[in-house]
Amino acid sequence: MNISASTSKRRTIGNSSEQGAALITALMVAALVLAAGGALILTTGMSTTTAVDATAEMQAYYGAEAGLQQALNALRGNVAPSGGVAAGTKLTFKNAKTRNITNASTDPTSAPLRLSAWLQYNYTSSGSSYPDRIKVNPTDNTYSPLTGIAFKVELRDPDSTCDTCGDPSRLVIQSIGYGPKGAIKRLEMVVHRNYINFATPGVITAPGGTAINFNMGSSNASGYTGNDIHNPPVAGIATVAVAAANQSTAQTTIDNLNAQGGGTQVTPSNALAITA
Repeated sequence: MNISASTSKRRTIGNSSEQGAALITALMVAALVLAAGGALILTTGMSTTTAVDATAEMQAYYGAEAGLQQALNALRGNVAPSGGVAAGTKLTFKNAKTRNITNASTDPTSAPLRLSAWLQYNYTSSGSSYPDRIKVNPTDNTYSPLTGIAFKVELRDPDSTCDTCGDPSRLVIQSIGYGPKGAIKRLEMVVHRNYINFATPGVITAPGGTAINFNMGSSNASGYTGNDIHNPPVAGIATVAVAAANQSTAQTTIDNLNAQGGGTQVTPSNALAITA
């Protein structure tokens, strides 16, 4: 009996020393599960935020792209002027960089060159004293920078072409797109007036050779000019440019044609000798 009592006592003591182990184990497992769940929630939240931000940035990119396309459309002559510019005015490269033609008359002089006489700026952002954005959806009267898409356009002449030198050979157009949640994208392109850019001495140029057979017609309905019809006028070029050996022949032809229309058929009326 004593032996049995002793054994029972030892069992009681052994069981009491293990009390609470299951609770600690359960708490540790719960803490691990809670930590894993928290990490999953955080990762999901960050992924959602990243997806939303990426969408906003993509919308800003599309806004900037819309700005470039609208600027090109205006330069191609598909947009009628407004904002104080006379109807029928053509948006040449020179006009595009001329402040009182490219910008609306209501623009302050501090405004950049932005084609506001050709593109309809219709939203005034915070801190601006004049409309400085174009809504991608112009009929959206509920536009907000936090939810909508807009853009603005600025241009410059990278070659600083002088006012009397005619049209610049190229323009740099920058479009800034605005998306939801303050997203901004900038796109820039260089637009060339033509792909073959060279200086020609005359409208009709015939270099080289001798004993040229030169005929400009004999009707007073025929007319040739090297004068630039740009408004305001800019310096023109010779109407006819030939090798020095053919200058006399070309001049005789010009004089004969001018005689048909009182001296107005060919202007300028002096044949230019090409010396190089």
